[in-house]
Amino acid sequence: MTKPGFVFDSWAVIAFVQDETPASHRVRACLEAAGRNEATIAMSMINVGEVLYCIAKAHSLAKADVVLALLRQLPITLVSADDETILAAARISGIL
Repeated sequence: MTKPGFVFDSWAVIAFVQDETPASHRVRACLEAAGRNEATIAMSMINVGEVLYCIAKAHSLAKADVVLALLRQLPITLVSADDETILAAARISGIL
């Protein structure tokens, strides 16, 4: 049986970090499933950068560093994005 897979964007992670319900509960459920190896989660480093920017702007650079350390400990595969991946995502986003 195939495990469900999730892709987090910056909005989901910011909602989780700031405990914005109900989104933070859904994100937590996905993280718990991934922690039990019942699901996979991926997130683009571009979205990680956006999270850090938003947290630093709203709070502080120190808080953004804490969030980055948290992200690196969570069961999330952080995916680097090359030019072709970025352009493909933009094209998909443009037609959905």
